[in-house]
This record gives sequence, C-alpha cells and structure tokens, in this order.
Amino acid sequence: MQKDTFRAFFAIDLSRGAKKTIALWIRALRAKGRLKEWQIKWVRPENLHLTLCFLGSITNEQYLDIDKKVREAISGLPQFSFKLTGLKLFPAVSKPRVLTLALEPLAAVKEAARIIGREVATFGVRLEKRAFKPHVTLGFISGLGDDETLRKITPLKCGVLKVTTIKLFKSDAHPGGSVYTPIAIYKLNLS
Repeated sequence: MQKDTFRAFFAIDLSRGAKKTIALWIRALRAKGRLKEWQIKWVRPENLHLTLCFLGSITNEQYLDIDKKVREAISGLPQFSFKLTGLKLFPAVSKPRVLTLALEPLAAVKEAARIIGREVATFGVRLEKRAFKPHVTLGFISGLGDDETLRKITPLKCGVLKVTTIKLFKSDAHPGGSVYTPIAIYKLNLS
C-alpha cells in the first residue's frame, strides 16, 4: 500500500447505547460459557458498525471526489430504522468464519448501500461481487461449534435503531486491532 493512501469504508455507526447493549449481551454469553467451542475473536464494542461499502485503499484525491459525489447522491435519502434480529454465521453454517447479527427491514439499508456503491464505482473502486447482505459483525471464528448452540441463545434485545447519518471511516491497523475514525458524516433527510 502506498503512503498516500488509506483504507476506508462507508458504514452506519451504531449508537453508544446499542454498542453498550451488545457488549453486555456478549459479556453475558461469555460468562455462561456459551459459544466457547467457537473460539471467537470478538470485535471491540467501539468498532461495532454496519458496513455499507468497503472501499479498500484510496488516495486523498479519490477521497475528496468520492466524498463530494456520495454527499450529493445521498442528500435526498430519508432517515430510516432497523432492528437487530438474531445471530447468523458467514459465509455458511457448515463453514463459519464470522459471527454476525442480522437485521430487518433490509430495504432502506440496501438502498443506501446501492447508491453509495454506484457512486464510488465511478472512481475505479472495486466493489465486492457478492450480493450485499447487511449485518453487524460480532466476531471472527477460528474454532468450530455446534449451530444448535446458536439457536439456544437468548436473543439480543436492542430495540429499534434509528439511522440519521452515514459515515465514511478511515481504518488504521494497530497491534491491538483496527481503529476506525470517522472522516466524513452524511446527514440523512428528516422526511
């Protein structure tokens, strides 16, 4: 990676309250020994988010162009809400690598991702070819557990999360894990 580039992604940043609720729920799961056999490297609570579009490494010039174009494109996007619904395994239950929280409804989240993806693609950013599946990553799995365990876990009660902004994050790798810093905030329409 060149020095004048940085890794970035567009995301919905979860509220402090939601992050705290998820962190307490995970702590309770760990205290009860749930998911122990899965050997999960948990995402730090401050890093919990819902990725809409991963940009990879971009230049400062690309950032300025992308920021302007995306800001224009999503200026009319209305605020929306979603609810975290339950645990999911990616890419598949048979070979899980990532433990996530699913959400619903999906339409507004997918529309935001589609608009952002369309705009950043015009700047040569390579987008993922896989279909977009909205989720919040909780952790990365290195062991293999029983998916029956997942079905027995008490669901997370986080309430409805209102989305009023979308953020562009810079991602910096550190020995203790990545640090995500918001570098641009895009307000969604009240209507």
